[in-house]
Amino acid sequence: MDWQTIFRLSVDPELAQKRKSETSSMMNDRCSMCGNLCAIKTDKENELG
Repeated sequence: MDWQTIFRLSVDPELAQKRKSETSSMMNDRCSMCGNLCAIKTDKENELG
């Protein structure tokens, strides 16, 4: 995920960065909204094989 673009385009970039930093480092390839159920991450994993 392109977190810098997500932060830049968010309504409150500072809060977005704070919330992201509060999530587990294990989740740096997905957001905290859906965690392991991330459709984007699952789709990318399926494409790779």
